[in-house]
Amino acid sequence: MRIITLLLLSVLLSACDTGITPPNADFSSWEKASLIDSYPYDGQTEVPVNAPVALRFSHQAWPAEPDESVTFETANGEAVAFTTRSIAGGQGLVVQPDSPLAPATTYRIQLAPMDTEKGALRLPRNGIRFTTGTRTRGAEEATRTESEFRVSRLIPDGESLPMLDFSTLRLQFTQPLDRDSLVYGENLTLKDSDGRLVKAHIVQKGRYLTLDPREDLNAGSQYTLSVGSGLRSVSGRSLNPGEFAEFTLEPQTTTPRETLVQQAQASNASTDDACGPDLEGDQLSPLFGQPINCVPMVARLLGDASSSQQSGDLHVELAYPPRFPEVTPFRVPRGTRLTGSSVDVMIGGVTPAGYSSGPLEVLFVTDAVGYLMPNGYSDHPSAPKRVRMFMDVAMTADSAQANGGLSQDLLHLELVGSAIVRDGVMELDALGIVAPRVLGIDQGYGIVPFHMTSYRDQTEAPSPVRDTEAPELQSWMPGQTDAGDMRPGDPIVVNLSEPVDRDSLARDGAIDLVRDGVSVAFDWRLDGGTLVVQPRVPLAHGNHYQLHLNHRITDLAGNPLADDYSLDFTLPHHIGGADRAPVVTTVYPGYGCVTVDRDLANNDHGRCQGGQASDDHLPVTELPADRPIVVQFSQTMDPNSVELDGSFTVARNSRTDGQGTWNTVAGRLETGARILRFHPEQAWESGVLYRYTLGSNGDPFSSEAQCDGSDALCSLRPDGSIGYPLQTRMLAQSPDEAPIATGGGPDLTVYFRGGAPADGVLQTFRNLPTLDVNANFIHDGRGVDDDQNGCMAANCEALPEHDDEGQVVLEENSTRINAVGAGGLASNANTGCGFEGGEPMDCPERQHVWLTAGLNSEVMGIDSFPGTGKEAVKVRVFPNIIITSNLDVYAQMLGLPVHNASGPQIMRVRYDRGPDGELQPLTGWIYETENGPYFQVDVTIYLDAPYLSPPLGLSHNLHSYEAGFTLQGPVNFLDDGRMQVQLKNTEPVPVNVSVGSGTIKLDLHMPAQGIFLNFTALPIKQ
Repeated sequence: MRIITLLLLSVLLSACDTGITPPNADFSSWEKASLIDSYPYDGQTEVPVNAPVALRFSHQAWPAEPDESVTFETANGEAVAFTTRSIAGGQGLVVQPDSPLAPATTYRIQLAPMDTEKGALRLPRNGIRFTTGTRTRGAEEATRTESEFRVSRLIPDGESLPMLDFSTLRLQFTQPLDRDSLVYGENLTLKDSDGRLVKAHIVQKGRYLTLDPREDLNAGSQYTLSVGSGLRSVSGRSLNPGEFAEFTLEPQTTTPRETLVQQAQASNASTDDACGPDLEGDQLSPLFGQPINCVPMVARLLGDASSSQQSGDLHVELAYPPRFPEVTPFRVPRGTRLTGSSVDVMIGGVTPAGYSSGPLEVLFVTDAVGYLMPNGYSDHPSAPKRVRMFMDVAMTADSAQANGGLSQDLLHLELVGSAIVRDGVMELDALGIVAPRVLGIDQGYGIVPFHMTSYRDQTEAPSPVRDTEAPELQSWMPGQTDAGDMRPGDPIVVNLSEPVDRDSLARDGAIDLVRDGVSVAFDWRLDGGTLVVQPRVPLAHGNHYQLHLNHRITDLAGNPLADDYSLDFTLPHHIGGADRAPVVTTVYPGYGCVTVDRDLANNDHGRCQGGQASDDHLPVTELPADRPIVVQFSQTMDPNSVELDGSFTVARNSRTDGQGTWNTVAGRLETGARILRFHPEQAWESGVLYRYTLGSNGDPFSSEAQCDGSDALCSLRPDGSIGYPLQTRMLAQSPDEAPIATGGGPDLTVYFRGGAPADGVLQTFRNLPTLDVNANFIHDGRGVDDDQNGCMAANCEALPEHDDEGQVVLEENSTRINAVGAGGLASNANTGCGFEGGEPMDCPERQHVWLTAGLNSEVMGIDSFPGTGKEAVKVRVFPNIIITSNLDVYAQMLGLPVHNASGPQIMRVRYDRGPDGELQPLTGWIYETENGPYFQVDVTIYLDAPYLSPPLGLSHNLHSYEAGFTLQGPVNFLDDGRMQVQLKNTEPVPVNVSVGSGTIKLDLHMPAQGIFLNFTALPIKQ
């Protein structure tokens, strides 16, 4: 039967309607040269924006100037910049756009006639036209194809692609779906002629949804696919039923079927190295000219040198060819697996990250369905058949760190190419694009030159390998150690060794989340091999949680989990110390302070209110067209206080100098417990002036505010009650001018201009773990039972860690500050504690301040690391504000001890000065060392102590006190894939305090390695 099927297929592939099967497929007998294959094909839609155009000819072509022979433009006639590459000895041409194509845009490519030995070669009269898909990130308009929310496409459509008994139904929408609104059996149904719901596997991501019936449909029966109006887009739009809301389907029979075993082999079986076109023995794609089954991954975080060779056997089920003389379907079953070679992970493509991916697995999570179709460009009897193949796959990695950063679903991949029989063996060559997210923040892409060939002797072809390996837990967030880097609003992220069956996750008791012994409600989703569990009530400080996963969970082959897992963690205890209003820890774009003395026409944002008149004026920064506004907060915010066009507003000015009218910018506000993002409806326009405003109560000396969304953004206390308004101004020239701890302040308005699309990767970090859990900037207990630090027995945290020699260990996100001298009326000084017998007491556990901050940085690519001549990864670091807790300072004056509390201190990171004196972000570097990747950045700050009140009302110099230092430290990757940067100062940082114009002098310093900033990236799955 296999032999008969292959013979029938050979007729269809090689001789079309003539019934003649040539022994080998070549084009020497052709009388006229022709285009025989292309990617994209003429009329293709949903083409990825990073796609090249690849053309394959029947004969060698000799264009005098390839670039001049090509016309590449949009349907509106806008030219596309590109470069060309001749391949396959002149039998192919690859046209590579210089930058990604625009989303949801129609393009056309044409060729001037090219000479061949068989005459002039031409493209179809109207050229090749195709339409791009959308982006997964960016302005709302870039992530959708139109403003109306509807079903835009069903695959198969029953016309150009027949509906079959083994069809997988793929629905494409005009806008990304709100996954929480999708309920199969309610607003999405597939019912048979008796009205019974068909059991199916449902996979959804972005604009794509796949419905894969668990069993073959009954041929000749009528089915109804319905999409209800309860389905919503992420923008909150309800589905407009329209003409595409309901489909009547009548599948055709594909029996008798036969399995044709195909081999997808590595391009060079003699090497496991990453592929490259110059490797000896590589088999190159005739359509793309690069090694077959080699997937190069291009991403800013990885560079462009990472690639993996894919290989494996595919047991392809062929529909009975005589039933389909024009379009012959085939299926690759769910659960098919391809294995890729390991990749050494390189940051920016140049700095080793310190780990490898291990084997990369690609698992078909639904049935892939393909079609052998008429060529479309040539009606010659020996022209190859066009191939179109649709698939949904999950990508996983063997290494825990790599799997945490890369595991994900990739839906509706379309491979396009051709198939032909050579010497009795069917060969298929196709191209496709995969576009995975790297570490959840970087949009990568890879061009897949897919190739598979049938085994010559099908009777001896390998049988399917039965999957008997149980899925295992690889890593999870927060992990086994502690939950210090978790905060309310974070999900629990579980990375498994392979994708599991979504239906098994939905079984009763398969997943259980318990808080302090009581089960709590949660939502879950699966992305590749990653299970994301989101409690409906955000995680709370001090609560003990257990996530139970049991053997009811199985992989796609039915293998249960290797073990019943109980994952325990407790969020850090929220000590009930003095109340404090929340502050912003990062804003993007801009700087997190209220400003005065602005000159917007000259891109002068002014200086921070409450600072010195001599302070730096901040720049009006640019926000790339494809990025959202992102704001992080120090505390959990009351969701009812966050309202678009109320407590949070975005507007654009009609004039570039800001003197015009302000008009509201439409968009989507995405809120978390401690973060908000605003995605504009339309991309930010280059040069246009915008602003966004975070509302407060207008009064830094009052805690009263309307926290209903119409006035102020407010915090949420751990007990669920409303907290305090956003504190927007802490700087002051005296304690009397400093805001009260629970006070609000003026609205925080940040001005910015629209810019070009981003050319780097934005990374948002939190400074976790931190001991100032409640972010009130006070020592609420460090295990000290006296009243110097306000520690009460019920509140005291554990004593600080000590090393093997009994020395206090510097903890993450703290700074050690010591007294090294005194002058004027002061004869001695100490920090943390006072004196005994006139000598400073030893209390290193109290000589720290705890830091509250966040960080925005942007990976820019490879450059020369100054002073070394070596390549490194260049990083832009956006200045931020760091707030410290109180420091107790003691001085010996006239024989008497005097105590003074600094109160919260503010470290304002300053912008660098460019060559022409312009203010710009800091420049950092990720570089290779023998101990792994390291990060380094030079920092200058203003240090302010607005609450410091020296005796007798004397003044002090800790207002805009200037200091500078170099931060340096390792870049690590947690088991769950998140990046972590640990920075310490390389040299001591002096802080020479002068009180009363030198009447009292206290020489303090932060010792070398005494500043410890630990920044942890946001959860990869959010």
